[in-house]
Amino acid sequence: MRIAGGGGAIVLALFVAGGAFAEGPVSISVESRVLSKKTSSRFAKKVLKLTNAQRVKTGLQALRWNALLARAAALHARDMADNDYFSHDSLDGRTFDERIAEQGYVWRTVGENIAAGQPTPKAVVNAWMNSPGHRANILNGAFAELGVGVATNAASTYGVYWVQDFGTPR
Repeated sequence: MRIAGGGGAIVLALFVAGGAFAEGPVSISVESRVLSKKTSSRFAKKVLKLTNAQRVKTGLQALRWNALLARAAALHARDMADNDYFSHDSLDGRTFDERIAEQGYVWRTVGENIAAGQPTPKAVVNAWMNSPGHRANILNGAFAELGVGVATNAASTYGVYWVQDFGTPR
C-alpha cells in the first residue's frame, strides 16, 4: 500500500508477511547526509516509545526492542535514502521478510511500515496512525518486537526515510 500526503512530500507504505529514551522535541535536518549513530538511535527509540504509547492505549502489550529487526530497518532506510527510491522491495529485488531473515531473525510473523518526508519521530508515528493499514500494523497484537531505522539524504526526493520492522520470533 502506498499513500501520498500533503503536497506529495509525505509517503507511507506497509506490508505484512506470515505474520532510556530521548525526551523533548527532536527533528531531522536533511542538510547533513547522514545522521550520527547516536541521533539515529535516539530517533529510533523515540519511535518505539510513541508506537508503544499507541498500543498501550488500546490494551495491547508494548513491543520489545529487537536489535536484528532494527538492523534490517536501518539498512533499508539507508538504502532508500542513498539510492533515492521508496519501496518495501529493495532495488535488488529482496523483500522486507528476506532482509529481516538475512539479519538472523527467525520469525513466525513479520510486518513493515515505511514512510518518507516526516521530519520527526512524532510526525512519522502520527502519519502512520492516520493511515488505516499502518495503524493496523502498529496495533497488531500478533507482533511482539520492533526495530526502527531512519536515514537522511538531502539530495534524495524525500530527504528522510523511516522503516518500522515488526516481528514475532519462532
